[in-house]
Amino acid sequence: GQSRVWGVHYKTSLDEFNDAETIDPMNGPTGMLPPPPAGTTLPKSTDLTPGVVFGVSIEQQPTCSVEAASFEEDPLLGGFGEHTSLSAVNPGKFFLVFQTGGVAAGSSNKVSTTKLELEPPPNSVRIDSWAPIFE
Repeated sequence: GQSRVWGVHYKTSLDEFNDAETIDPMNGPTGMLPPPPAGTTLPKSTDLTPGVVFGVSIEQQPTCSVEAASFEEDPLLGGFGEHTSLSAVNPGKFFLVFQTGGVAAGSSNKVSTTKLELEPPPNSVRIDSWAPIFE
């Protein structure tokens, strides 16, 4: 048999994504998989692959950063305590990873791994509060 992995936007139809005047439900959802190198249209699924798809997961590379020097007598805390900051923060890339395998005519019966690079999710920084605490 053959398998494929689907990746679609579950709330936005293809017509809504393309700002169509009328929406036809038969056009289906918007594809959200990474486009091929020369393509501009987001595909809805991967190509058919011989075997069974299993082990579908999202993977992120580790985030890298550089620790800046610690400041003694931090002016933000009125000269008390120590402050350490980070610089050059590079978030890791995200990947859709899945394995395919199975017995097919002419196959080597080995498991193959496919890794598709995804766009990183939107990041937001939120600070709950900022206040020095003295005891």
